[in-house]
Amino acid sequence: MDRHIKEVLGQYVKQAKISSGYQSERIEKIWQKKMGESVSKQTKYIRLNKSELQIKINSSVLKFELFQHVERIKSFLNEELKGEIIESVKFM
Repeated sequence: MDRHIKEVLGQYVKQAKISSGYQSERIEKIWQKKMGESVSKQTKYIRLNKSELQIKINSSVLKFELFQHVERIKSFLNEELKGEIIESVKFM
């Protein structure tokens, strides 16, 4: 059984059911990097609930603009996460 530590830790995270919190933290960092400072400042919170990404945006205008690009947002986040982690995005 010659497994890399990354595989062992990945399996542990899934079994311990802490994956969602860990993924939420990763998503938040990716969001800040990809969306920039102005969008990040308008983002009240971003969290992963099962496979639904919930994003609270302070500005209704920005929320509408982001909603227009929801598939692109979902795609680049899943690409950065290296898997189909996010199935849907909900702006609040």
